[in-house]
Parts: sequence; C-alpha cells; structure tokens
Amino acid sequence: MELELKKLELEDTELSTYVQKIAKCFNSQQVNFAELCYAVYKIDCWFEDNPDCVCKSKYDATYYDRKQLFKQLGFSNKQVNRYINCYQKFMTLDDVGSKIKEPFVSFSPSKLFELLPVSNSKLEEFISNGQISSSMTVKEIREFFKTIEEKEDCEELEENQTNSPVENFYVLKNETVRKDFLENYRSWGIWFEEPRLKLKYYRCRIGEKILVAILGKTEILSSYYINEHKIEDSVKFCYMSPDGELLLDPTCETAILKDMSAVPDKRVYLFE
Repeated sequence: MELELKKLELEDTELSTYVQKIAKCFNSQQVNFAELCYAVYKIDCWFEDNPDCVCKSKYDATYYDRKQLFKQLGFSNKQVNRYINCYQKFMTLDDVGSKIKEPFVSFSPSKLFELLPVSNSKLEEFISNGQISSSMTVKEIREFFKTIEEKEDCEELEENQTNSPVENFYVLKNETVRKDFLENYRSWGIWFEEPRLKLKYYRCRIGEKILVAILGKTEILSSYYINEHKIEDSVKFCYMSPDGELLLDPTCETAILKDMSAVPDKRVYLFE
C-alpha cells in the first residue's frame, strides 16, 4: 500500500492533524501501529459526527468525503475497517497516545489482523497457555485456529461459534459505510455460481439474518424508437429463512440499511 499524500492538507484543523499523523506513522507502522490505527479511527469518527460534511484541501478546490479521503491516503475500505477494528479491540488511549494492550503488544500488525475474529477472553487464554505466541508466523496462527475449530472437545468455542468457521466482520458505524458495504457486495466473496443462468451469489450475516446478493444480467431497451438492446449487470438482495431457504421476494436498500443500524455492535459478518 502506498501513500499518495502529495502534501495533502485540509481546511479542517482536526482532520488535517490526523491525516499528517497517518503520513508520519505509515513508513514505520510496526513501531507506530497503535497511533496509525488511532488516526484512522479518529478520521472515521469525524465523518460519523459530521455525516453531511465534506472536507476541503487547503491548496486547491478539491473536496473529499470519507471514502475519497481514505482512497487518497492509499486505504481501501477493507483496510480502513481492519485498522478501526484493531484500535477498538487491542488498543487503549492514555496521556502519551494510543498503545497496544497486554498481552497483544508483541504481536505484529499482520498477526493482530489474524486475531480479530476471536474474542479477547479466548485469545488471552490461548496466549497464557502458550498455544499462541508472537513468535508464530501468520500461517501458523491461522492453522492453529483451524485446528481448534476441528476439536470436538472444545465445547466453549463450539458453543460460541455455533459450529461455524471463524468469520470476518466489519464494524459499520454510520449510514455512509453501510451503503458502501452494500455497493461493494462483490468484495464479500462468491458463495456459488449458476453458470447456465449466469448468476452469482454473495452473502453476509446481519444480526441473525443472512443477506444474499444475486448478480445477474438484465436486457435493457436503449430506445423506444430504435430497436437496440444492451445487457447490463443487475443485482437484487434477498434474505434467507432460518432453515436456509432463499426468500425470492427481493428486499430494498432502505430496509437492509435499517436492519444494519439496528444491530447493537454494528457488525456485519462475511463467510469464508
């Protein structure tokens, strides 16, 4: 990931402070990872607190909304959510600045990303027992979680996970990021395809509901007077019933956003 700052300074003093902090921290993020996460988190909070605002560059007439600003800084939406989740899960703020909490302080950023889907209580137990350590590689940590999932005698973990694999999640705290998540349904990962019907299915979990995005093709008449047709991608969103049956009546974006905002922890889960 490369920064594209090009002396990016904003009219808003608070935002400009955190943008410059990102620039300072990024080149040595192993040392300043906590501060980097904090800066990303604070920029996200600014846009959440000012939902109708955009920020303006000091040097030209360029305006940025949340997505455009992070893109200018070199962050994808997925990366932004990872840094925010790391700050909320592994870090604390004191008079000196943001710091990684014990017992996670010795883990590198890439390893902390691997720890995100597991509860802190379980992680602390694994670290205390020596089952996980900062000396392990990312691959070794990932393989350990797969081994734990497969053990039949791991009753507490099975109860918490309801026999499902470890899932990735996003914390979608405001309407803007929730809309962006829906618009980028392709990033959820393909669930399955129906090549004959030219359909692709994507899914995520919102609270207790499973939302499915169905990507297909729609034939569009270009003109009423000219008999020209074109084929375009089209998507519809449906929920699944508790017994796994796909409900064919599509649901609208407004209803989905309402369901997302009603989830207490604002998390939306992706399946592996």
